[in-house]
Amino acid sequence: MAARLWPDLDAVSSAKRLRQLLWRMRGRWDRLRLLATLGAQVDELAEAPQRVLVQAHPRRGDTVTAYRAYLDYDATVRRELGVEPGPALRDLVSGLR
Repeated sequence: MAARLWPDLDAVSSAKRLRQLLWRMRGRWDRLRLLATLGAQVDELAEAPQRVLVQAHPRRGDTVTAYRAYLDYDATVRRELGVEPGPALRDLVSGLR
């Protein structure tokens, strides 16, 4: 049996665990970026990992990657859900320009 990221936890518990990990890692941007990337891979529609990525990439001097992450997420939620990203993420992105 292959190892899972969080064994014996359902999707809701996994998302809660990811939020807890993100909170504990606040200020540790390289680690946050890695966790957020994993979170975005687990649930491509989750906005919380995207907000972390949009904040973490510029701290490494990589504003372009932050903006690309936003554009990819924007396209995904529009295609899959017919909605745009939430105001908190849009506000973060508007600060990149």
